[in-house]
Formats: sequence, structure tokens, C-alpha cells
Amino acid sequence: MSPPRVAVIGGGVAACSLAHGLRDSLASRAVSLHVFEMGRASGGRAATRGTRDDPGLRVDHGVPAFAALTPEFGALCESLVAADVLRRCDGDGSAFGVLRSSGTFEAEDAAGAPTRYRPPVGKGMNALCDGLLGGESTLANFTPGTMVTKVEPVAAQWRLTSKGGVDLGTFDWL
Repeated sequence: MSPPRVAVIGGGVAACSLAHGLRDSLASRAVSLHVFEMGRASGGRAATRGTRDDPGLRVDHGVPAFAALTPEFGALCESLVAADVLRRCDGDGSAFGVLRSSGTFEAEDAAGAPTRYRPPVGKGMNALCDGLLGGESTLANFTPGTMVTKVEPVAAQWRLTSKGGVDLGTFDWL
């Protein structure tokens, strides 16, 4: 019997986190996961993109850094630091705080601040999503450049169709 087929529409942080959470089930072939992303790479709204006019200019669509507020998420982030997917922001000259409406910046107290992470220099926040997907050894199928425009029920499954009318397959779960 073939494993259940799961489709995820969108390749942002939530989808990539799901793939990471299912890594043992994917490795044992207990489930099959296919992520469809309409953009050029993983990341969704947290992605870093290049510009058409200036290929050297990179723009963060989402946050350039984030905080790990739970021990479990902190442990995951530290494993991604060890894999060179993320860097800690401590001691790198980053300043966090509040920008007031007056235009003044009020820096936070570093002693009580949570540990923050960012991608390594030269990489964008896509690095987080790529790391969650498993990097080069990803067990999920990831298809960028594919906009899913039709989802229809077919005999207790779901058929997905792309914007171009291409049948993307049938899946047990969405």
C-alpha cells in the first residue's frame, strides 16, 4: 500500500516547518509530502528576493531576524546554527528595540533579550526555509514556480491543477 500523499500549497515558513516536523515519517516513507510554491524559491512572505533592476540588491519581504521564545524552537534554531543555516545575532552589531514616532530609537536591554537569529551574510531568510526542508537532502518534494489555481474533490482525494492547466496530481490530504 502506498503512503498517504499530502500536498501543501505555499512554501513559506509554516509549510517548511510542517516538512521538518514530518521528517521521520517522510524518511520511513509513512507519508509523502509535496510542497507547491508559486515563487522562485522557498520562503513565502519571509523570503529574501533579488531585484530585476539591480541583481546585487536583495530585499527582505519579511523579517531580517527573529527571536526564539521557546526552548524547543531555540533548540531547533541552534541545530540550524550548527548546520550553517542560521547565525545568532548576539555580538554582531545588530541593534533591537523600538523606533518611536518621534524618530528616536530606544534600544532594548540586551541582558533580558531573547536569543535572536538571522541568515548568514549573503543568504536570505529563504535559508531558514531551506534548512527546515532538509537542505540538499530534503525528503519532501518541493516545486517552485507553480501556482495552484484549482482544487477539486475526486473520489475521497483532492486533484490540484496549476495556473497553466497542468494536472499536479491527486492527494489524500491538503
